[in-house]
Amino acid sequence: MGIKFAGAAGAQAIENATKQTNARYQPELYWGKPGSEEATKYIQLIGDENSFYTFLTHNMMQVGTYTNKQGQTKTKYETFISPRDPNVQGAEGVDIIEQRFGLKPKPRTFAIAVEMEPTIEQSKSKSGKVVNAITGFSVKTRTYKDKDNVEHVAPVVGVIHQSPYTETFFPWFTDYANNHDLSEHVFEVTKKDEGTNLRFYIEAAGDALDLSAEDLDVEAEVKNLHEYIEYLADSSRMAELVGALPDEAILDPWRQNKADAKAKPAAKAAKAEPQEEEAEAPSNEVVETDGFAALRNRFAGAK
Repeated sequence: MGIKFAGAAGAQAIENATKQTNARYQPELYWGKPGSEEATKYIQLIGDENSFYTFLTHNMMQVGTYTNKQGQTKTKYETFISPRDPNVQGAEGVDIIEQRFGLKPKPRTFAIAVEMEPTIEQSKSKSGKVVNAITGFSVKTRTYKDKDNVEHVAPVVGVIHQSPYTETFFPWFTDYANNHDLSEHVFEVTKKDEGTNLRFYIEAAGDALDLSAEDLDVEAEVKNLHEYIEYLADSSRMAELVGALPDEAILDPWRQNKADAKAKPAAKAAKAEPQEEEAEAPSNEVVETDGFAALRNRFAGAK
């Protein structure tokens, strides 16, 4: 596809944005709800700040439904990188989500990380209070079964993506990288709030592990990230999944419903107003909106 990764990489791409496959890893590392145990993760980034890539993205678009193993009908979500991103096809690209549904793509920054498991040592203070201290880290693992029902153990390596406008995430890391080497640390990342108030607390929690000693090929994992981004930016995939949808389809309920809500009061007022026989009909102009977005579990399975 010829994506220009150099143009999308690093702190400058994040700053510019705010001014304007591999079965061994899960496609995305998720943080749970604030206050829950899953709200905190210990991660070691693969690569440095130049391995952060920022693209115009349609995140978590509703493109249909599917039936799960329990026979339940679930909404199918897909994420797309816009063909019109300057590092994909640029002005020559055709973004049918923006064209047909008025949803403009928004900048999103992608990176890849290994999730770590802290080693906790408990001790008691003089007052008798139990104190937990982190003494080291190991790579967190997951188990899965292949098509022959053979169980495997694999490291939890996955894509992280957040808006570059979330100042307490990628901008925090790029600021930290001004005086530190990101690859030398394990970071404790805690989700403190969510929604429109999304906020994280991040701090260096310990020394990074030698990933080569953990049977992790850093270059291969960065290549996996590149392949995953190319998959998200495949315009034929967008055409296949979105092209067949009806014009009235709701891809992003939050933004499209918000636009409808803005339009409804005006429509009501126009209806209540007495009309002359030859009066001009109320406008049916569609209000253009912006987008909201989660990556699909494309790479689940066995290597």
